[in-house]
Amino acid sequence: MEKNDINYYNENKKIKFNFRVSAIIKHKDNYLFQKNDDSSFWSLVGGRVSIGEDTLTALQREIFEETGVKFSISDFKLLRVIENFFTLDNIKYHEILFIYVINANKELINKNDFKTLDKDTQMNHWFNINDLEYVTVEPVILKDLLDRELFEHLILKDDEIQNY
Repeated sequence: MEKNDINYYNENKKIKFNFRVSAIIKHKDNYLFQKNDDSSFWSLVGGRVSIGEDTLTALQREIFEETGVKFSISDFKLLRVIENFFTLDNIKYHEILFIYVINANKELINKNDFKTLDKDTQMNHWFNINDLEYVTVEPVILKDLLDRELFEHLILKDDEIQNY
């Protein structure tokens, strides 16, 4: 399958642009996160949007590719848009991130500590909200945003919210 992800990398300037979607998948006080085997942090389920793909369809595809569970687009509620600027592995990133919230269905609730279907180097795990203070999550502000219900547009530069 040809990759048509919306991203750009300038090797000379060591800067990368990503257009991503992710989901706050919750069940009561538990949230689903994933982590690459070689990573030190956990993140939300999601991935890059493809050219010609809207964010809802991209998120539906990403959740299915990573968990094997299908959700209806009507289950998603847009919660925040984050313009995220950060450095990882000496590469500067400029990322546009759409975050949706969704309540987990029975099929997903019954899965825990399972490998992501499209990458066998990625683990999915349910964390109780009270345990998240001991877990490294990126972007770091996610922990503070999980239980908010109003829509927000945030600009995050090196883990600090910019107020304009």
